[in-house]
Amino acid sequence: MITDKQREERNKGIGSSEVATILGLNRWQTPHDLWLLKTGRAPAQETNDAMRLGQVLEPTLLTLAGERMGKRVVRPSTTFVGHRPIFRANIDGMIGEARRGADIVEVKTTGMADGWGTEGTDEVPQPVMVQVMYQMACSSSQTAYVACLSGAFGLSFKLYRVDWSEALAEWILDRVSMWWDKHIVLDEQPDSVASLDVLKSMQRTDEQVPLPVELFEAEAEAKARLSEAEREYESAKSRLVTALGSAKRGAAGPYSLAITDVTTDRFDRKAFEADHAELASRYVVQSGYKRIDIRKRKEA
Repeated sequence: MITDKQREERNKGIGSSEVATILGLNRWQTPHDLWLLKTGRAPAQETNDAMRLGQVLEPTLLTLAGERMGKRVVRPSTTFVGHRPIFRANIDGMIGEARRGADIVEVKTTGMADGWGTEGTDEVPQPVMVQVMYQMACSSSQTAYVACLSGAFGLSFKLYRVDWSEALAEWILDRVSMWWDKHIVLDEQPDSVASLDVLKSMQRTDEQVPLPVELFEAEAEAKARLSEAEREYESAKSRLVTALGSAKRGAAGPYSLAITDVTTDRFDRKAFEADHAELASRYVVQSGYKRIDIRKRKEA
């Protein structure tokens, strides 16, 4: 995980964790999201639990990787810059010493098995592959080891090896250069759709602007299709449960169905406030969020 100082450095160009987004390989972020963040139109992402967990585990996983390889792994404190200043990589660990050309160690924590193959090979998910290839291009390294702590199907720690590929690296750098020149230098909005979470985080002026009616119509049509799909799903689910009769479980081939009892403990806020009004008021924290409200004016 990168420091605040390294995050500032990354804003001067494209960091290795942003490459998958530019190439359309990041399921959590779109190129439009990245453009909004890079151009200051949306605020930087806040650290979430998954990111914080990665920060805490990183030193330990680097140590485990070193023990597995029988080599010393150190943590670089500087950003590695490629042949173009916008190519920038913050690297988790390097073998022997933190210097240009040293082998890389990239740490990953995941709860998914998709894309992860046989340990010791280069069978890593595509977003990880392009990230470490970009890191090697920035640091003039020839090999990157990926140390992965996986929670899929039980906890496991595996080490993968990715070797330098001139052809893949050149293709990645070309795509990154084109994206930067078009969307950052020329400030051209990407064609991809931005995520609603990023759009809602933007600071906005209190004004009304004209919008294409086609966008409203497309939203209404999509909403109608979604409602119909939800009704169809509920109907299909109901038919399955009806077929159970009085049984709790049913199965067919690879499919299974079970009706289970779930109990939860719930804090009764209203009762607590009624019995301890003064105490409850001391622990009330005001929060807010942005709501997207789309309406069609009723015809007169």
